Amino acid sequence: MNQRSGGAFWAIVLIVIGGVFLLQNLGILTRNAWGAIWPLFLILLGAWLLLGNFVRRSHIATRTQAVPLDGAREARLSLNHGAGHLTLRPTSDPTTLVSSTFDGELVSTVRRDGDRLEVRQSQERDWTFWMWPGNWGTRFDWRLSVNREIPMAVDLHTGASRVDIDLRELKVTDFKLDAGASTVDVMLPASGQVTARIKAGAATVRVHVPQGIAAHVRGVVGAGSVNVDTTRFPRRNDAYQSPDYDTAANRVELHFEGGAATFNVM
Repeated sequence: MNQRSGGAFWAIVLIVIGGVFLLQNLGILTRNAWGAIWPLFLILLGAWLLLGNFVRRSHIATRTQAVPLDGAREARLSLNHGAGHLTLRPTSDPTTLVSSTFDGELVSTVRRDGDRLEVRQSQERDWTFWMWPGNWGTRFDWRLSVNREIPMAVDLHTGASRVDIDLRELKVTDFKLDAGASTVDVMLPASGQVTARIKAGAATVRVHVPQGIAAHVRGVVGAGSVNVDTTRFPRRNDAYQSPDYDTAANRVELHFEGGAATFNVM
């Protein structure tokens, strides 16, 4: 199947509807055409769904894209992922800021301001292509490898995703996550001072604080729940905090906000 196959559905719908009106204008169809439109549309949609059970899914090309470090000393990475599986890990290549392996299409913009690189990447799906029923349920995975040597901020937006983020070896100083109906695992950096802000809708979020990292954790949820390892982070007024947080050289300040979300901090 090619990427224009999904448009065939709407072409068939227009042809059939136009044919109904033509038959009425020619006097062949005597009943009101509008009374037949919705039943015909539902029949066509049902046939299209049924067809999707018999056609083989189209192959979605896997591509690779890299953004070179090019002498930058700091960076901001903004990522937008709709659906599928997103993973973020450190890279072993010191000359690359971020390398992406992805299914579908990736829109990327890079802006340099002195020694600072600002990279925005968004994984897009071709909705015309997706309308072909054989492609429904196709995963759009995205695997990122990120430089471990320079300080950076990471801003991540996800939809209906499975997200695995490993920041242990990265010099992330500021981390923001806005998650929709996602399942998220985040391993925070193992050194340095980090500010992490997590906002989630109907999501399950697990935040792993490496051993040796002090933490101050606070936030609010609506119909969700919060589970914090109080053996490491005892309750202190309206927050949870490591006993040595105020004097720790390596620490994280974690803020969370959620609706029907479950937050686990361990």
